[in-house]
Amino acid sequence: MPRVVLDLRKWDDYGIGTYLKVLTAGLLELAPPGFEFCALHRDPLGPLPFPARPFRAGDYSLQALALAGLAARRAGGDLLHIPHFTLPLAGPPAVLTVHDLIHLRFPGEFGRWRTAVLRRYLRWALRRAVRVITVSEASRDDLAAFLPAAAPKLRVIPNAALADYYAQPPLPRGDYFLFIGNAKPHKGIPLLLDAWTRFHASHPDRRLVLVTPGGFSGPGVETRRSIPAEEMPRLVASARALLAPSQWEGFDLPVLEAVLTRTPVVASDIPAHRELLGPDHPLLYPAGDAGALRMRLEEAHRYGVSEERLDALRARHAGHTPRAMAAATLAVYREALEAVRLPLRPDSR
Repeated sequence: MPRVVLDLRKWDDYGIGTYLKVLTAGLLELAPPGFEFCALHRDPLGPLPFPARPFRAGDYSLQALALAGLAARRAGGDLLHIPHFTLPLAGPPAVLTVHDLIHLRFPGEFGRWRTAVLRRYLRWALRRAVRVITVSEASRDDLAAFLPAAAPKLRVIPNAALADYYAQPPLPRGDYFLFIGNAKPHKGIPLLLDAWTRFHASHPDRRLVLVTPGGFSGPGVETRRSIPAEEMPRLVASARALLAPSQWEGFDLPVLEAVLTRTPVVASDIPAHRELLGPDHPLLYPAGDAGALRMRLEEAHRYGVSEERLDALRARHAGHTPRAMAAATLAVYREALEAVRLPLRPDSR
Protein backbone atom coordinates (compact mmCIF):
# COMPACT_ATOMS: atom_id res chain seq x y z
CA MET A 1 0.00 0.00 0.00
CA PRO A 2 1.62 3.33 -1.02
CA ARG A 3 2.47 5.77 1.74
CA VAL A 4 2.16 9.52 1.14
CA VAL A 5 4.26 11.80 3.33
CA LEU A 6 2.68 15.23 3.89
CA ASP A 7 5.03 18.09 4.74
CA LEU A 8 3.13 19.98 7.48
CA ARG A 9 5.93 22.31 8.57
CA LYS A 10 3.93 25.38 7.46
CA TRP A 11 0.91 24.33 9.54
CA ASP A 12 0.87 27.61 11.49
CA ASP A 13 1.05 29.91 8.43
CA TYR A 14 -2.17 31.64 7.41
CA GLY A 15 -2.19 30.84 3.69
CA ILE A 16 -0.30 27.57 3.32
CA GLY A 17 -1.21 26.60 6.88
CA THR A 18 -4.90 26.91 6.04
CA TYR A 19 -4.30 24.88 2.87
CA LEU A 20 -2.77 22.09 4.98
CA LYS A 21 -5.55 22.15 7.58
CA VAL A 22 -8.22 22.01 4.88
CA LEU A 23 -6.48 19.21 2.97
CA THR A 24 -5.94 17.17 6.13
CA ALA A 25 -9.59 17.62 7.16
CA GLY A 26 -10.73 16.50 3.72
CA LEU A 27 -8.50 13.42 3.79
CA LEU A 28 -9.86 12.50 7.21
CA GLU A 29 -13.42 12.83 5.95
CA LEU A 30 -12.70 10.69 2.90
CA ALA A 31 -10.63 8.08 4.77
CA PRO A 32 -9.35 6.88 1.38
CA PRO A 33 -8.73 3.13 1.16
CA GLY A 34 -5.49 1.98 -0.37
CA PHE A 35 -3.35 4.80 1.02
CA GLU A 36 -1.29 5.31 4.15
CA PHE A 37 -0.26 8.77 5.32
CA CYS A 38 2.56 10.13 7.40
CA ALA A 39 3.45 13.72 8.31
CA LEU A 40 6.62 15.72 8.69
CA HIS A 41 6.13 18.54 11.18
CA ARG A 42 8.18 21.17 12.97
CA ASP A 43 6.38 21.29 16.32
CA PRO A 44 3.87 19.03 18.09
CA LEU A 45 0.48 19.50 16.42
CA GLY A 46 -1.59 17.59 18.94
CA PRO A 47 -3.12 14.24 18.09
CA LEU A 48 -2.89 13.41 14.40
CA PRO A 49 -4.82 10.59 12.74
CA PHE A 50 -1.66 9.25 11.13
CA PRO A 51 2.00 8.85 12.16
CA ALA A 52 4.14 11.98 12.34
CA ARG A 53 7.87 12.53 12.39
CA PRO A 54 9.49 15.71 13.73
CA PHE A 55 11.56 17.64 11.21
CA ARG A 56 12.42 21.13 12.42
CA ALA A 57 14.62 22.51 9.66
CA GLY A 58 13.54 25.92 8.38
CA ASP A 59 11.48 26.00 5.21
CA TYR A 60 14.12 27.71 3.07
CA SER A 61 17.25 26.39 4.80
CA LEU A 62 19.95 24.32 3.13
CA GLN A 63 19.37 21.75 5.86
CA ALA A 64 15.76 21.34 4.78
CA LEU A 65 16.67 21.08 1.10
CA ALA A 66 19.29 18.45 1.91
CA LEU A 67 17.47 16.39 4.54
CA ALA A 68 13.68 16.66 4.05
CA GLY A 69 13.73 13.99 1.37
CA LEU A 70 15.79 11.70 3.61
CA ALA A 71 13.26 12.22 6.43
CA ALA A 72 10.45 11.30 4.03
CA ARG A 73 12.29 8.12 3.00
CA ARG A 74 12.87 7.19 6.65
CA ALA A 75 9.13 7.63 7.18
CA GLY A 76 8.56 5.00 4.52
CA GLY A 77 7.26 7.46 1.96
CA ASP A 78 6.53 6.37 -1.59
CA LEU A 79 5.37 9.90 -2.46
CA LEU A 80 6.17 13.24 -0.83
CA HIS A 81 3.68 16.15 -1.00
CA ILE A 82 5.20 19.55 -0.34
CA PRO A 83 2.69 22.44 -0.17
CA HIS A 84 5.22 24.93 -1.56
CA PHE A 85 7.97 25.01 -4.17
CA THR A 86 10.70 23.92 -1.70
CA LEU A 87 11.45 20.53 -3.24
CA PRO A 88 14.34 18.75 -1.48
CA LEU A 89 17.42 17.86 -3.44
CA ALA A 90 16.74 14.13 -3.11
CA GLY A 91 14.02 11.86 -1.78
CA PRO A 92 10.87 10.05 -2.89
CA PRO A 93 8.94 11.14 -6.00
CA ALA A 94 7.21 14.39 -5.17
CA VAL A 95 4.04 16.35 -5.75
CA LEU A 96 4.35 20.11 -5.24
CA THR A 97 1.64 22.64 -4.60
CA VAL A 98 2.78 25.99 -6.02
CA HIS A 99 0.28 28.65 -5.03
CA ASP A 100 1.67 31.60 -6.99
CA LEU A 101 4.77 33.23 -8.42
CA ILE A 102 4.61 36.34 -6.25
CA HIS A 103 8.32 35.96 -5.46
CA LEU A 104 9.16 36.39 -9.14
CA ARG A 105 6.50 38.93 -10.04
CA PHE A 106 7.60 41.34 -7.29
CA PRO A 107 11.36 40.82 -6.94
CA GLY A 108 11.75 44.02 -4.95
CA GLU A 109 9.93 42.41 -2.02
CA PHE A 110 12.47 39.62 -1.71
CA GLY A 111 15.74 41.06 -3.04
CA ARG A 112 17.01 40.70 -6.59
CA TRP A 113 19.82 38.27 -5.75
CA ARG A 114 17.46 36.01 -3.82
CA THR A 115 14.90 36.22 -6.62
CA ALA A 116 17.51 35.23 -9.23
CA VAL A 117 18.48 32.17 -7.18
CA LEU A 118 14.83 31.30 -6.65
CA ARG A 119 14.10 31.54 -10.37
CA ARG A 120 16.76 28.91 -11.16
CA TYR A 121 15.71 26.70 -8.25
CA LEU A 122 12.03 26.86 -9.18
CA ARG A 123 12.77 25.79 -12.76
CA TRP A 124 14.66 22.79 -11.39
CA ALA A 125 11.86 21.92 -8.93
CA LEU A 126 9.13 22.13 -11.58
CA ARG A 127 11.12 19.85 -13.89
CA ARG A 128 11.83 17.29 -11.15
CA ALA A 129 8.37 17.11 -9.53
CA VAL A 130 6.16 14.31 -10.81
CA ARG A 131 3.05 16.49 -10.66
CA VAL A 132 2.45 20.12 -9.69
CA ILE A 133 -0.83 21.22 -8.11
CA THR A 134 -1.75 24.87 -8.36
CA VAL A 135 -4.79 26.66 -6.99
CA SER A 136 -6.23 28.67 -9.87
CA GLU A 137 -6.20 29.03 -13.62
CA ALA A 138 -4.38 32.32 -13.07
CA SER A 139 -1.51 30.54 -11.33
CA ARG A 140 -1.54 27.74 -13.89
CA ASP A 141 -1.11 30.31 -16.64
CA ASP A 142 1.75 31.96 -14.74
CA LEU A 143 3.53 28.64 -14.21
CA ALA A 144 3.05 27.51 -17.81
CA ALA A 145 4.45 30.82 -19.07
CA PHE A 146 7.39 30.59 -16.65
CA LEU A 147 8.31 27.04 -17.74
CA PRO A 148 6.31 25.77 -20.73
CA ALA A 149 7.83 22.29 -20.35
CA ALA A 150 6.00 21.95 -17.01
CA ALA A 151 2.55 22.61 -18.48
CA PRO A 152 1.61 18.91 -18.99
CA LYS A 153 2.15 18.14 -15.29
CA LEU A 154 0.17 21.11 -13.91
CA ARG A 155 -3.16 20.34 -12.21
CA VAL A 156 -5.57 23.03 -10.97
CA ILE A 157 -7.32 22.27 -7.67
CA PRO A 158 -9.08 25.37 -6.27
CA ASN A 159 -8.59 26.07 -2.61
CA ALA A 160 -11.32 25.30 -0.12
CA ALA A 161 -11.96 27.11 3.16
CA LEU A 162 -12.18 25.72 6.67
CA ALA A 163 -15.49 24.01 7.39
CA ASP A 164 -16.82 26.78 9.68
CA TYR A 165 -17.15 29.18 6.73
CA TYR A 166 -19.57 26.83 4.95
CA ALA A 167 -21.70 26.57 8.08
CA GLN A 168 -21.72 30.28 8.97
CA PRO A 169 -25.24 31.75 8.68
CA PRO A 170 -25.77 35.30 7.38
CA LEU A 171 -25.36 38.05 9.99
CA PRO A 172 -26.42 41.72 10.09
CA ARG A 173 -23.85 44.02 8.50
CA GLY A 174 -21.57 45.76 10.97
CA ASP A 175 -20.05 49.23 10.83
CA TYR A 176 -16.64 48.07 9.61
CA PHE A 177 -14.86 47.17 6.41
CA LEU A 178 -12.37 44.31 6.66
CA PHE A 179 -8.94 43.46 5.27
CA ILE A 180 -7.24 40.11 5.97
CA GLY A 181 -3.71 39.36 4.85
CA ASN A 182 -0.01 39.87 5.38
CA ALA A 183 1.70 43.24 5.08
CA LYS A 184 3.86 42.57 2.01
CA PRO A 185 3.83 45.42 -0.51
CA HIS A 186 1.87 43.55 -3.18
CA LYS A 187 -1.07 43.26 -0.76
CA GLY A 188 -1.80 46.94 -1.34
CA ILE A 189 -2.33 48.16 2.22
CA PRO A 190 -0.81 51.65 1.63
CA LEU A 191 -3.12 52.10 -1.38
CA LEU A 192 -6.05 50.94 0.75
CA LEU A 193 -5.19 53.42 3.51
CA ASP A 194 -4.98 56.23 0.95
CA ALA A 195 -8.45 55.41 -0.40
CA TRP A 196 -9.81 54.81 3.10
CA THR A 197 -8.65 58.19 4.43
CA ARG A 198 -10.62 59.98 1.71
CA PHE A 199 -13.66 57.76 2.24
CA HIS A 200 -13.57 58.13 6.02
CA ALA A 201 -13.63 61.94 5.76
CA SER A 202 -17.22 61.59 4.51
CA HIS A 203 -18.12 58.61 6.72
CA PRO A 204 -16.47 59.10 10.13
CA ASP A 205 -18.76 56.50 11.73
CA ARG A 206 -17.20 53.66 9.69
CA ARG A 207 -14.19 51.58 10.74
CA LEU A 208 -11.50 49.74 8.82
CA VAL A 209 -10.36 46.57 10.56
CA LEU A 210 -7.00 45.27 9.32
CA VAL A 211 -6.22 41.69 10.34
CA THR A 212 -2.51 41.74 9.54
CA PRO A 213 0.81 41.36 11.35
CA GLY A 214 1.89 44.81 10.19
CA GLY A 215 1.37 47.91 12.30
CA PHE A 216 -0.83 50.45 10.49
CA SER A 217 -2.82 53.44 11.65
CA GLY A 218 -5.14 56.07 10.26
CA PRO A 219 -8.56 57.61 10.82
CA GLY A 220 -10.99 54.89 11.86
CA VAL A 221 -8.33 52.18 11.38
CA GLU A 222 -7.96 49.27 13.80
CA THR A 223 -5.12 46.77 13.37
CA ARG A 224 -5.50 43.33 14.89
CA ARG A 225 -2.42 41.16 14.62
CA SER A 226 -4.25 37.92 15.28
CA ILE A 227 -7.78 36.70 15.90
CA PRO A 228 -8.73 33.20 17.09
CA ALA A 229 -9.65 31.00 14.14
CA GLU A 230 -13.05 30.19 15.61
CA GLU A 231 -13.98 33.91 15.62
CA MET A 232 -12.99 34.61 12.03
CA PRO A 233 -16.15 33.39 10.22
CA ARG A 234 -18.35 35.71 12.28
CA LEU A 235 -15.95 38.61 11.77
CA VAL A 236 -16.09 38.09 7.99
CA ALA A 237 -19.85 37.52 7.92
CA SER A 238 -20.57 40.76 9.84
CA ALA A 239 -18.34 43.01 7.73
CA ARG A 240 -19.80 45.73 5.55
CA ALA A 241 -17.46 44.40 2.87
CA LEU A 242 -14.19 42.54 2.57
CA LEU A 243 -11.47 44.60 0.87
CA ALA A 244 -8.98 42.83 -1.41
CA PRO A 245 -6.60 45.46 -2.88
CA SER A 246 -3.76 43.14 -3.94
CA GLN A 247 -1.63 43.88 -6.97
CA TRP A 248 -1.56 40.13 -7.68
CA GLU A 249 -2.70 36.86 -6.11
CA GLY A 250 -2.58 33.20 -6.91
CA PHE A 251 -5.96 32.64 -5.26
CA ASP A 252 -6.84 35.03 -2.36
CA LEU A 253 -8.43 32.85 0.29
CA PRO A 254 -10.15 35.70 2.23
CA VAL A 255 -12.20 36.44 -0.90
CA LEU A 256 -13.49 32.85 -0.92
CA GLU A 257 -14.23 33.09 2.81
CA ALA A 258 -16.25 36.26 2.21
CA VAL A 259 -18.15 34.66 -0.67
CA LEU A 260 -19.07 31.66 1.50
CA THR A 261 -20.41 33.95 4.25
CA ARG A 262 -22.31 36.12 1.70
CA THR A 263 -20.17 39.19 2.43
CA PRO A 264 -19.70 41.76 -0.36
CA VAL A 265 -16.16 42.00 -1.75
CA VAL A 266 -14.40 45.10 -3.08
CA ALA A 267 -11.46 43.74 -5.08
CA SER A 268 -8.75 44.73 -7.51
CA ASP A 269 -9.42 43.61 -11.06
CA ILE A 270 -6.77 40.89 -11.35
CA PRO A 271 -7.15 37.38 -12.86
CA ALA A 272 -7.50 35.52 -9.55
CA HIS A 273 -10.26 37.87 -8.38
CA ARG A 274 -12.11 37.64 -11.69
CA GLU A 275 -11.89 33.87 -11.38
CA LEU A 276 -13.45 33.92 -7.91
CA LEU A 277 -15.97 36.72 -8.37
CA GLY A 278 -16.70 36.75 -12.08
CA PRO A 279 -15.56 39.37 -14.60
CA ASP A 280 -18.82 41.29 -14.19
CA HIS A 281 -18.54 41.66 -10.41
CA PRO A 282 -19.78 45.20 -9.69
CA LEU A 283 -17.13 46.06 -7.06
CA LEU A 284 -13.98 45.34 -9.07
CA TYR A 285 -11.64 48.28 -9.69
CA PRO A 286 -8.37 48.71 -11.63
CA ALA A 287 -5.49 47.43 -9.50
CA GLY A 288 -3.33 50.23 -8.12
CA ASP A 289 -5.96 52.97 -8.58
CA ALA A 290 -6.68 54.54 -5.18
CA GLY A 291 -9.33 56.87 -6.62
CA ALA A 292 -11.26 53.96 -8.14
CA LEU A 293 -10.97 52.02 -4.89
CA ARG A 294 -12.42 54.98 -2.99
CA MET A 295 -15.38 55.03 -5.40
CA ARG A 296 -15.98 51.30 -4.88
CA LEU A 297 -15.89 51.83 -1.11
CA GLU A 298 -18.61 54.45 -1.55
CA GLU A 299 -20.69 52.07 -3.67
CA ALA A 300 -20.26 49.22 -1.19
CA HIS A 301 -21.29 51.56 1.62
CA ARG A 302 -24.34 52.96 -0.15
CA TYR A 303 -25.63 49.98 -2.13
CA GLY A 304 -23.70 46.84 -1.21
CA VAL A 305 -24.32 43.85 -3.47
CA SER A 306 -27.73 42.32 -4.11
CA GLU A 307 -28.68 39.28 -2.06
CA GLU A 308 -29.38 37.42 -5.30
CA ARG A 309 -25.80 37.98 -6.49
CA LEU A 310 -24.35 37.05 -3.10
CA ASP A 311 -26.40 33.83 -3.08
CA ALA A 312 -25.36 33.00 -6.65
CA LEU A 313 -21.69 33.55 -5.84
CA ARG A 314 -21.92 31.34 -2.79
CA ALA A 315 -23.69 28.60 -4.74
CA ARG A 316 -20.97 28.74 -7.37
CA HIS A 317 -18.27 27.96 -4.78
CA ALA A 318 -20.21 25.88 -2.25
CA GLY A 319 -18.96 22.67 -3.86
CA HIS A 320 -15.32 23.64 -3.33
CA THR A 321 -15.27 21.89 0.05
CA PRO A 322 -12.39 20.30 1.96
CA ARG A 323 -13.70 16.90 0.86
CA ALA A 324 -13.74 17.91 -2.81
CA MET A 325 -10.26 19.41 -2.56
CA ALA A 326 -8.94 16.24 -0.92
CA ALA A 327 -10.60 14.00 -3.52
CA ALA A 328 -8.99 15.95 -6.36
CA THR A 329 -5.62 15.82 -4.57
CA LEU A 330 -5.92 12.05 -4.14
CA ALA A 331 -6.48 11.78 -7.90
CA VAL A 332 -3.17 13.61 -8.41
CA TYR A 333 -1.44 11.24 -5.97
CA ARG A 334 -2.74 8.26 -7.95
CA GLU A 335 -1.61 9.84 -11.19
CA ALA A 336 1.85 10.55 -9.76
CA LEU A 337 2.24 7.03 -8.40
CA GLU A 338 1.23 5.56 -11.72
CA ALA A 339 3.72 7.83 -13.47
CA VAL A 340 6.55 6.33 -11.43
CA ARG A 341 4.97 2.87 -11.75
CA LEU A 342 4.33 2.17 -8.09
CA PRO A 343 1.55 -0.42 -7.73
CA LEU A 344 -1.83 0.70 -6.44
CA ARG A 345 -4.34 -1.57 -4.78
CA PRO A 346 -7.56 -1.86 -6.80
CA ASP A 347 -9.61 -0.24 -4.01
CA SER A 348 -7.42 2.90 -4.07
CA ARG A 349 -8.90 3.90 -7.44
